[in-house]
Amino acid sequence: MRIPPAAVAMPLTTAVSTGLESVKAQPKPAPAPGPAPTELTSIPTIQGAVDASSLVGTTVMTSGVVTAVANVKGAFDSQPKQVVFVQDLAGDGDAHTSDAMAIRTESPFTGKIGSSFTFTGVVKEYDNMTTLWHATAEAVKGAKAVTRADLPVTALSLPADVGDSALWMEAHEGMLGSLTGALVMTPTTSYGTFTAVEEVSHGVRKDYDGANQGQHVDVTSDGGVRSNVNTGDRLSSIVGPIDQTRGTYRVVQQNDDAKRVAGPKAPNMWGDIDGNGKITDTDIAAIKGRIDALADGPLDAAD
Repeated sequence: MRIPPAAVAMPLTTAVSTGLESVKAQPKPAPAPGPAPTELTSIPTIQGAVDASSLVGTTVMTSGVVTAVANVKGAFDSQPKQVVFVQDLAGDGDAHTSDAMAIRTESPFTGKIGSSFTFTGVVKEYDNMTTLWHATAEAVKGAKAVTRADLPVTALSLPADVGDSALWMEAHEGMLGSLTGALVMTPTTSYGTFTAVEEVSHGVRKDYDGANQGQHVDVTSDGGVRSNVNTGDRLSSIVGPIDQTRGTYRVVQQNDDAKRVAGPKAPNMWGDIDGNGKITDTDIAAIKGRIDALADGPLDAAD
C-alpha cells in the first residue's frame, strides 16, 4: 500500500527510526479462499501501480522464484509468521509496480531459495503490504533452480525526501534490496533492529536536523540473520527483501557474510578527543579545528 508523503514524517531519535506508527483497528481476518483459478496472474499485475491492489479479496494463482523465507512479525502478529518472498524475474518493466510479493502459506513452506513455485491464495493488504494469504504452494516441474548469486538485487538508492522514499519502497516491496557500504546510524536494539544509510550517496554528515531521513533504512533480524552493530560502524553490505510493518519499511537481512568495521569508541567525557581521560591542549586544538566542518564531518563518538 502506498503511503501519502504527508503521512510519513520520520523524526530522528536515539533509537531506531520508527517511521510512521500506524494507529488503526485490528484488521479483519482475510477472506477464505474462493474457487481455485485456472490461469496465472503475474505478480506485477497483483501489485498494481496504485495505493492498494485492485485484486484484494480475490483468489489468484501466481508464480515466481523464491528469494527468501523468513519468520517475520507484523504489527498485528502475536508471534512471528513464516513469510515466503517470491519474485517474478522477468518483471513487467514498470518502475511503479513491484515484481515481488510476500506470501503466507497454509502449511510450512519447505521449498529452497532459487526454486520456482506456483502459489494460489487470497490477495490481501496486510500491515500496508500486498500479501497472498492462505496460499498453497506447488513446485514448477522442470524449472531450473536459480543460484543465490544470480537472484536480482535492487540497490537501495533512496531519495532524501521521506515521502519520495516511501513511494520508492512501495514500488519495490517484497523485492530483494541491497545496501552496499552501509553506515550504521543507530545501534542494534534488543529486538535485533538497527538503522543504516548508504555511506557514499548519503555522505557521513550528521542528521541531528533530520536531513536526508528518507535515506535511512531500518534493518531487522526477523530473517534469522542478526548484525550486532554500534553507531558509526560500517557494514560491507546488507541484503534482504523489503518488508513493512506499522507503516515502516525495512529490510529483512538475509546475508550473513557482511564484514563489519567498528566505528570510533566513545570517550569517557565530551571533548576528550585523544581518550586519555582529561581535556588537554591537543583536545582543544582538535575541537577548534573541526568546528567549521562539523556539520559535514564524519560521525565521531567524541562529537
